[in-house]
Amino acid sequence: MGLKGCMDIGSFVTDLKSSQLISDPPKSLGPLLSACNTTLSSLLDKHAPIVNKLSSRQSPSNPWFTATLCAFRSTLRHAENIWKRTQSAADWSSFKSLRNQYHKLIFSSKKEYYYDSCDIQSWARTAHLYCSA
Repeated sequence: MGLKGCMDIGSFVTDLKSSQLISDPPKSLGPLLSACNTTLSSLLDKHAPIVNKLSSRQSPSNPWFTATLCAFRSTLRHAENIWKRTQSAADWSSFKSLRNQYHKLIFSSKKEYYYDSCDIQSWARTAHLYCSA
C-alpha cells in the first residue's frame, strides 16, 4: 500500500516546499544530510504518525498449546522444509516420524488440559443418576 491512502500528499508536498531544506539548503554534504533527515522525519511525524494498534483477536489462544508444543512445531516445520527441498526418502521418514510425535503430543496436551479443567469429583457424584442398575 502506498502513501496515497495514508496521508494528504498535497499538504505534505506544500510543507516540504516551504521547509528550509528546499528554500535554503545547506551547501556541504554533512549538514545537507542532517537537514534532510530532520525535515523528512518531522514531516512524516506530522502527516503520517505511527499508529499503534491492539490485537483484535476475540477468542483466547489455545490454553493447551504449551511452549514445548511450540518448540516441537518449529522442529517439525524445519524437518518438513528439509524434506520438501531434498525429496529424499530418509528426510520424508524423519519428517513423518516427527509429525506423528507432534500429533501425539497435541492429543496428550489437550487430554491433560481438559481432564484437569473438569471437576471429576462433581461428575462422580452425579454419574450414578445416569447409570442404569
